[in-house]
Amino acid sequence: DAETAEPTVDGCFVYDPANVYQVDCSHSFRLPEVEKEVCFCRWELTIDEAEFVRLAKMNNTTPSVLVSMLMHRAIVDCHPDSAHKVVSNIVCDMRSTIGCPETYRNCVICQPLVFVSQDCDAPIDELGRRMKAELNKLRQLDTARARALMMKTGADKIDNMPSFESRVEMMNMMESMVNDTFTMSYLGRADLGDLEGFIDGIHIYTSGDRGLTIEMIAVDGRMILDIKQSFSTAIYVNALMRQFASLGLNVKISDQIFFDVPKDKSSQPNVFERMGDRLNDVLKSNVDQLVGMLKQK
Repeated sequence: DAETAEPTVDGCFVYDPANVYQVDCSHSFRLPEVEKEVCFCRWELTIDEAEFVRLAKMNNTTPSVLVSMLMHRAIVDCHPDSAHKVVSNIVCDMRSTIGCPETYRNCVICQPLVFVSQDCDAPIDELGRRMKAELNKLRQLDTARARALMMKTGADKIDNMPSFESRVEMMNMMESMVNDTFTMSYLGRADLGDLEGFIDGIHIYTSGDRGLTIEMIAVDGRMILDIKQSFSTAIYVNALMRQFASLGLNVKISDQIFFDVPKDKSSQPNVFERMGDRLNDVLKSNVDQLVGMLKQK
């Protein structure tokens, strides 16, 4: 039961408002390309994991915060005249925070890490220490639960919609929302045992997400980053590569990969009826073969 617990139903969202750490995300910078184009593409970046983690620790921070800081500087490099804040929306696992530590259901929210223009002039180790401390404040119980309540509020609103069509409309509206300025997701390290020697990389990407997202995962001694966009320009990934080079990191980068993930067609009319008819045809024409296979098993 714990593995199938629904976080927005079985989770605890009680918190003390007096202890909630407030973050000012007003006047955040939106990438101008988001409004101009819809074109899904990505770049695959590969970095030595030990070297990357060593660099993060040397600068008093974590891998996800380090990448956030470098992307902030890359964006400022591309838009030096903007005085708006750059926000890294760091994806955080809320399972333990709301009391559903074993659930396999989706249980993540974004915590905003806010950068201002002056941060570009700060020594990277000093900024790393400060931003790591900032993220730790956001992960404190009351603050984290206050943010997680948004997840429950959204789920409750969908549950209370009067029809399936209205729920789909609400989901489409939520999917069209854009996180300003970018999203940073670090899944951690994949422990695949003896299989790791056969794996070149693990990549996480979806179409439909607007904006700029960094998906990061470690496997077999490598840190894999997917820079995923809903627009085609390479200015941000090129600027990020310059930031990596400034720290002496050797980063392997792929060519630009355009992609599209097919939509789920299970909601189309009569899909289950068609599936049933097809299944009946298969069973009628192959019953002897199926029985034989079952006997063998």
